[in-house]
Amino acid sequence: MENLYSTLGCQNFVGVEELRRSYLTLVKEFHPDKHIDEIGHSSNCPNEIHKPDVKEGQNGQTVAGNRLEKFIAIDKAWKILKDIELKEKYDLVLKQRLLCQDWPIQDELEINEFDEDTPNYVHVCRCGGKYILNSTDVRFHLDYVCCDSCSLCVKILYLQEFPD
Repeated sequence: MENLYSTLGCQNFVGVEELRRSYLTLVKEFHPDKHIDEIGHSSNCPNEIHKPDVKEGQNGQTVAGNRLEKFIAIDKAWKILKDIELKEKYDLVLKQRLLCQDWPIQDELEINEFDEDTPNYVHVCRCGGKYILNSTDVRFHLDYVCCDSCSLCVKILYLQEFPD
């Protein structure tokens, strides 16, 4: 589960005003318009594409690509944490994640292996019980869930293209 507070460079559970200050600072640093030359647009000719000398980062990804991914993550974190209701839901899920006991992981399941039983995602455990995720758990990519009948726990794997 991604820690949205860490994405914004803040301590967990801080107030919206501190999150906002951090968001504004990070947006200034990572906004794609601030690094236009790195993504291949000439600052003199905005419609003209050229191939700048771009450094490559890990896995052959460009620095500009890394900045763009970081910017998208920052924006996503801010959109969730600035909304009071979403922040409260996220805080509950994060507290649950931080306080949960380290259960032995019985298996790894991809989210698409769960039956979407509106409004929950359900997967049958080998004991006959169920692993149950609600829509909030899925939205915030809760990464572990325990069976409702036994002590087994599974790790949830989310596909990158899985909708938020």
